[in-house]
Amino acid sequence: MDSAALELLGPGVAEALTAWERQTGRHLGPFTAMDTGGSGALLFLAYVRDGDMRQRKRRMIVKLCSGDSEAAMEPGNHTAALRSRPSGNEMFPDVHLVRQMYDPQRFEGSWLMFQEIAGRGDRGMTTLGALRRTQGLPEAVATVTRSLLEDWNPDEHGGEPMSAGDFIAELLDRRLESGAPLRVWSHELLGLPQTGAPWLCLPDGRTVPNPLDLGAGSPLARSRLAYPVRGRAHGDLHPGNIMVPTADQAWAEYALIDLSRFSDHALLARDPAHLLLCVVADFLPEMSDGARTELVGLLVGRDTPALTVPHGLRQTLSLVREAPGAWLREHDIRPDWAGQWLLSLQACALMFTARERYSLDVRWWFYLLAAEAAGAYLKSVDGYESDSATGPDISDDSSIYALPMPFPTHSSEGEAKAGPMALGAPVLHSPDQTLFLSQLRQIIREFEPCLPGIIQETITEALLDQAEFISSTAALMRERLSAFTHEASFGPSDGNGWSLRQVVGHLRATEARAGELTAQLTTVPPSPRSGVARRNLLEALEDLLAVVQENLNTV
Repeated sequence: MDSAALELLGPGVAEALTAWERQTGRHLGPFTAMDTGGSGALLFLAYVRDGDMRQRKRRMIVKLCSGDSEAAMEPGNHTAALRSRPSGNEMFPDVHLVRQMYDPQRFEGSWLMFQEIAGRGDRGMTTLGALRRTQGLPEAVATVTRSLLEDWNPDEHGGEPMSAGDFIAELLDRRLESGAPLRVWSHELLGLPQTGAPWLCLPDGRTVPNPLDLGAGSPLARSRLAYPVRGRAHGDLHPGNIMVPTADQAWAEYALIDLSRFSDHALLARDPAHLLLCVVADFLPEMSDGARTELVGLLVGRDTPALTVPHGLRQTLSLVREAPGAWLREHDIRPDWAGQWLLSLQACALMFTARERYSLDVRWWFYLLAAEAAGAYLKSVDGYESDSATGPDISDDSSIYALPMPFPTHSSEGEAKAGPMALGAPVLHSPDQTLFLSQLRQIIREFEPCLPGIIQETITEALLDQAEFISSTAALMRERLSAFTHEASFGPSDGNGWSLRQVVGHLRATEARAGELTAQLTTVPPSPRSGVARRNLLEALEDLLAVVQENLNTV
């Protein structure tokens, strides 16, 4: 193997593939690294010849699976998916799943896999994620959703009856473990108790079910599903794991990749719900609060015009909602599916709250979606306790937990926000400053709800001078944060206050966000009119980071 391949693959993989060449009489190369979408695997496009050099070479994907336990199951699950042929549509695996060209090879606790090119190499293919914000996205998502049910599961089957709580728990699986990111998010950042809070009272006075309360006494545990719809499912369906043709909009010729979580007895509503929420997550950062509120209504089935929701997203939701229609009628399972769809939205929304690549306000929105989906489900089965839904006296009901608004809601640039800290909308002189000031406001708002009193007075006068506004705001945050952290008495949350865990969680989140902004400021060339402001902001944020890090080390 030449030096270029050795440098690209690394010595361990290169040595393993060289041994494979010797053992099989095949020839590999050249190699090209491919994007993995953050999966933890390594992907390489390679050419292979069987036998001597006169044989025709073929392209394939060499994949080094990630080292986690689920990835260790990928070769076996991939093989199981290829062998599981739907009754009445036996050709589905040949059309929509990529084949393994050769047997996988064990490598340092993981696997090397040799897969064919999606589309058999006869036509150009790209991921569904590459259709982001394009005209073909709604129809592509709906086509895949329809096919996963009609074509892959014409022989769907029901499992044993189960509670709605067990349905959610099966979908979340290991995410419910005490040290998992979802539990850390809910306990340390949201401040939810580990047990015993079936209902949550939101800051606006509304009461919603706690979407994470799945125990024996919870409302979700008391509701039974007579016919959980089961069948073949990908298990990790997102736009990066779906390949579609680059031309002709032939969406029905899609291919599924990364079948490490395949099961032929999975809860079928999970895959399409997760795929839909992946599309939603792509739109959320640019949506206003009003649009986000309307979007929740659309997703859980409320009658709302949703005029502020982007047209492409509304169209996607509409087509995905209609996609299973014929399949549901044929199997006469529409009533069963309706409730399981809401429960799948709840579970999948909770998955998004634990993904740190999303901003805190987006993760908070997904948590509210999960709660609203749980409420919509309980109402559909008459399991919503009306006495808990009318603004109860939380001081006399230990089952209802008062949930402070822990993270800022999103606002479009220029949309004023009221509250203890009215930042207003400064005059901006360049597009790059718009991004930086928006992120700074986000940082500041993340402190205010969790640490009341850090910033009390408005700083409207400072808006007259942009540089003074930026530097004085950061300095004020730094001064009061330091004083609060060293002087305040921390104790367990009583449902209305804030525990030490919550404070530390906000410090960590703010440290990460400020770090990202600092990195941007040091790499993006400043415009002539914003140089002083940018330099002052950078210095202030560096000071803020130092204080945050100091406090993290002491608590």
